[in-house]
Amino acid sequence: MNFQFAWSAEWIQKYESPWGIIEKFKYANAINGNTVLKLIGNENVRNFKEISNAGRRHRDLIYFHGVDCELSRKILGVNLKQYHDYLLVQSLYPFSINRSNLDYNFHRHLNYCPTCLNTGYHSIFHQIKFFDHCLFHPLQNLISTCPKCKRSMPEYSINKGNIDAYNCICGHHFLSSKNIRGIFSAWKKELIVQSNLVNTLQALPKHIMNKYHLSYPFYNHKNNSIFDKKNTTQHLKEIPQLLISAFTENKIDNSPVMNIYSNENIFQIKDNYHRLSESYNQIFPYRTRNLKLKEKCHTESIFFEIYKQTRVIYKSISRYIQNKIINIHKKCVRNFDDMYQDDSTCLHASAFILWKSECEGRRIYPRILNQAQVPSLYDFRFSNDQFSIYPKGPFMIHLKEILNSFQQDPASNGEWGFNLLKYNLSAINYVVNRITSYLLIERYISWLEVMHHPKEFKFLYPNGDIPMYLTKIPLEKNESISFYFPSGRFSYMKYLVKDIDNKLSCST
Repeated sequence: MNFQFAWSAEWIQKYESPWGIIEKFKYANAINGNTVLKLIGNENVRNFKEISNAGRRHRDLIYFHGVDCELSRKILGVNLKQYHDYLLVQSLYPFSINRSNLDYNFHRHLNYCPTCLNTGYHSIFHQIKFFDHCLFHPLQNLISTCPKCKRSMPEYSINKGNIDAYNCICGHHFLSSKNIRGIFSAWKKELIVQSNLVNTLQALPKHIMNKYHLSYPFYNHKNNSIFDKKNTTQHLKEIPQLLISAFTENKIDNSPVMNIYSNENIFQIKDNYHRLSESYNQIFPYRTRNLKLKEKCHTESIFFEIYKQTRVIYKSISRYIQNKIINIHKKCVRNFDDMYQDDSTCLHASAFILWKSECEGRRIYPRILNQAQVPSLYDFRFSNDQFSIYPKGPFMIHLKEILNSFQQDPASNGEWGFNLLKYNLSAINYVVNRITSYLLIERYISWLEVMHHPKEFKFLYPNGDIPMYLTKIPLEKNESISFYFPSGRFSYMKYLVKDIDNKLSCST
């Protein structure tokens, strides 16, 4: 039986999301999400006795597990899966698209521009986590709640139940006009991107960008942390500016980026593997005496050097914080360390000791400042070809993943896709040192935030979301390595320290 639908592929506008296309189809034919899924669902969906029994997986608009792409092409004029893949390339380049974790890119619930949705339009850029303003209305913040009931919007999927197109479950209708012909006419209009941010991203020189490996913590970002009530993606929204700063001189929306870079000749510095082997042999002589293990010792000696570097960096930053940032609270820190109590009156002592205990992987107990308790170089781990670093904690998991990516198949891990061991020690140390220093300081800032506004954190524990940065490594090894991160973080840390001082008195 052939059905006739009110539909035109010309209604699909620039960068329109698959959700936007389906909502238009629902509206034009006065049908609900269950009917749409019944029309374009694959065999797995058709096996349900009742289409309403199809769950989230079958209604998903990121992986399209329940969609018959050929049916979607026949009915909607577009293969939704192929169309979605095209949009990803357009919106996420040059970042690697990890196909197994596509949902990391998107908000779980519908994120929208009110002005666009009033006309029945929704863009893929609205749903991607690192954009917070509409690309067609740059002054309009993207939102994820209903203006009437204030609840979260429905999930980004083919809606379940008898919800009409462009309706919230509370009954609020988002279209601003009831003139159906006028709405259909608006869907044929060409949309022009007005966002300077998006236009600049689209204009970045791809032939130049392809000459670099970009390292960044995008797929480590754990939104919806169980410890944080705010459910924020603020770090991810820094990605576009970091990328623009890496490949242009432009600064967007007064959001400057700090850039530090290595010596231009860093890749020409020769490695002293003899010194590395001697140092490694002094600590682990049994490894080098075993002939079966000897061939692995070269790699292990490199990672042992990295381990020592991360240990030195942590101890240096710890001293700097104690002696320079919170120096007037030294007595508080010592008192807190001598007789640990949950109700310490000095928030700086609490933040510092909690940060140290997390970084050292130790439970909080008296005498954590005692350096004799700090794990020695023997704490270096190299089991199953997985190498450890000195600092612990959620941020350091990201660094461990970078270091241990050398043995992975690039095709299985699109985010890294490079082997650190192809570089000389100077380059490896530069990358590791920058990332380690940045993450350690950011983690201390996170603990300060917990002390500064504790009501925003569950269990008084900071979010595990990795702060955003970008490392730009030349593939030809003929220039410097550049490291980009948001500026103003040190000033923000000093603000937190000062504001905590102003709020509460302590024993200093």
